[in-house]
Amino acid sequence: MQKALMDIIRQSDINQIKATTQSSPRLNSVPDNTRVITPVSHQIPAASTPPSLPPLPPSTSVPPVGSPPINPPIKLTLRRNPPSTSMSQSPEKEEKKPTKSDDWDDYCFVCSNGCDEISGDLVCCETCPKVYHNVCHIPMINGDVKDLPDDWRCTRCKNVQPITEPSEQFTEREKMVCARVLLACYEKVRGDPAQHSEPFHNPVPRSLKRYYDVITNPICFKDISKKISTLRYQNIQQFIDDMNLVFKNACAFNRKGTPIELSCRIVFDFYSHAVKELLRPYHSKIWLYQNSPKI
Repeated sequence: MQKALMDIIRQSDINQIKATTQSSPRLNSVPDNTRVITPVSHQIPAASTPPSLPPLPPSTSVPPVGSPPINPPIKLTLRRNPPSTSMSQSPEKEEKKPTKSDDWDDYCFVCSNGCDEISGDLVCCETCPKVYHNVCHIPMINGDVKDLPDDWRCTRCKNVQPITEPSEQFTEREKMVCARVLLACYEKVRGDPAQHSEPFHNPVPRSLKRYYDVITNPICFKDISKKISTLRYQNIQQFIDDMNLVFKNACAFNRKGTPIELSCRIVFDFYSHAVKELLRPYHSKIWLYQNSPKI
């Protein structure tokens, strides 16, 4: 009896709510742009209808459920490389301090030869990957390279103070600055494995008579390196004059556009840039290479 009475009361409440809803447009309708969210406990699950998918090609096989993927994803470790400056006259300067034997170069920075009975041992720089023969380093290394300290650093890595005023002497300071300028000529263009300074390393063989018919005052980087190492220069201007002569001779004998002449332009840019950075008072004294590409 009590249960039947409660059912009658509930039905009466439901009829009253329906009547109120139908008489009030505000409660009877929901704007089209209103998102209606049904509580989870009151949601009625819809019939499970699989989405419409395009048919697979006849040759495609579907692996069974629970089996590993046919081509699992590969984990890639990306190495961030510096932006390429293709054939721009920018030397390779991105070097890290070596920490193990494999970090050093295999060939001499100057002559590009390895360690053998003729060339001798290679000495490793403590702060860069470059290696040198004792006679190739500028200034030359006196004695056995095995006697050098473990923390030996090459001229490229030493803290060399630029010359800011004209100097009429050639002391150890001028010696190291000029050595740094000459070593800059051995740099390689980023992205180009060629060593463009090679034609100017050593004297031209005397067997090439035609060269000596044209060039009456020959000189090479090896000659200049010896003068730097033995303090034969009396001042920096003499060093500049010899360096200028290397490029004058190269342009006098090699026609424009030939491989050696093009290499000469690249090496000259390294030379000019180094003089501007380390021997600023003498930058106006270097030989003017017409139409030389800029660094």
